[in-house]
Amino acid sequence: MKNFNSISLLTLLIFFISCRSDDHYTRIEITSPVNNQTFTGNTTVEVKAKIYDDGDSIMNEELLITLNNSTDTTPILDFKDTEFCFEYNLSKNFVAEAGKEYKIEIKAKGGHGNWTKKLIIIKCK
Repeated sequence: MKNFNSISLLTLLIFFISCRSDDHYTRIEITSPVNNQTFTGNTTVEVKAKIYDDGDSIMNEELLITLNNSTDTTPILDFKDTEFCFEYNLSKNFVAEAGKEYKIEIKAKGGHGNWTKKLIIIKCK
């Protein structure tokens, strides 16, 4: 019986260790706008995203909006925050001009030290 208990305990230990996830990473869900969405000219575009981590805290949150396919690399919006949290709701606005395409990039760093990023492109007629 002693052998059986040792084997059972070892089996349970291996099971629990194998179920443990070392896959902690920060997730970014952009809820508005959607990739390849088209707007009419001179429209205020609201960028909304939820940033969270599956077991760690979030250390840095960033939003960068630039013109896409342009030699002009001047940011339309460059927002950075260092709020220490477990869930972050991002909400920022910018005016999209007619005839331009925009690159929206959101980045976040979790307590594990890794950066995650999400990138979408939108167009304005």
